[in-house]
Amino acid sequence: MSASTLYAEIEEALAAEIAQGEYSPGDQLPTEDELLQRFQVNRITVSRAIQNLVGPGLLEIRRGLGTSVLSPRIEAELTKLTGFVEEAAFLVTAFSSDH
Repeated sequence: MSASTLYAEIEEALAAEIAQGEYSPGDQLPTEDELLQRFQVNRITVSRAIQNLVGPGLLEIRRGLGTSVLSPRIEAELTKLTGFVEEAAFLVTAFSSDH
């Protein structure tokens, strides 16, 4: 099994554990040494898997404090900006067309 496959497997396993609630936002991930023992891989492989979860915002690394799970990002597509006057006019028009 290649090293690139190993880090991807570790990344997927950790992401799945986060998604399934085994780790909640604010929880610390096991230490790097614990992950080395668990997955039986070298430090570079574990580090790469963790870094790949930092990029999309699943994890945060704090020197001296460890790696913790972040709260999920809420992303909404902003399609249109309207002001109060425009929104009120729309609601009045929608309400009056219903009656």
